[in-house]
Amino acid sequence: MAASDAHLFPVKNAANQLSGWIVSYATANPITGGLTGLAATISKDGAAFASTTNAPTEIGTTGAFTLNLTSTECNCSTALVTVTATNSGAVYARFWLVFSTVDVVNAYANLAKILLNKQSKSGNLIFTYENDGVTVAFTQQFSVEGTEQTGTFTRSAIY
Repeated sequence: MAASDAHLFPVKNAANQLSGWIVSYATANPITGGLTGLAATISKDGAAFASTTNAPTEIGTTGAFTLNLTSTECNCSTALVTVTATNSGAVYARFWLVFSTVDVVNAYANLAKILLNKQSKSGNLIFTYENDGVTVAFTQQFSVEGTEQTGTFTRSAIY
């Protein structure tokens, strides 16, 4: 899986990558010097556990690993993933994944672009800009009659 394919959240029906450590039961520190017999299983939506398509891969000899899950393995709402090693005293790593659709992930990414960003006012219009300070993310229009305020909210096409 390419780093450019990575998402902030686990995405449903898309390849995802997990990272973690295998630690020693005795010390609770990562097992260094090389993990042996790395394997992983997955349970999709509460079904029986099955071996993952790809085996976990250790990063150097640090006790840290990555596991690439295929889009088929991620075609579910939730998954439990267990990564094991055969080193003496190794504690397995467990992950509980709740998958989201790409639309939800993109909504969070777009929201992050406009949080705490520049705003300007022109007449009864308020403009909120993306993090570049130039591109308008959305506008709000307000009118006040007496003590009552009413308004409209206009989104740009990208949101």
